[in-house]
Amino acid sequence: MRIVMIHALAESIPPVRLAFQDVFPEAEVINLLDEGLFIDF
Repeated sequence: MRIVMIHALAESIPPVRLAFQDVFPEAEVINLLDEGLFIDF
């Protein structure tokens, strides 16, 4: 199964990868970084 995560901050990617490795290791995690989300916030 492929999971796509959209992040506003690059710092949020490593913790998400670690969490998925622990909880759902068979998932293929794709991380997208969109810094524009932080600007809009």
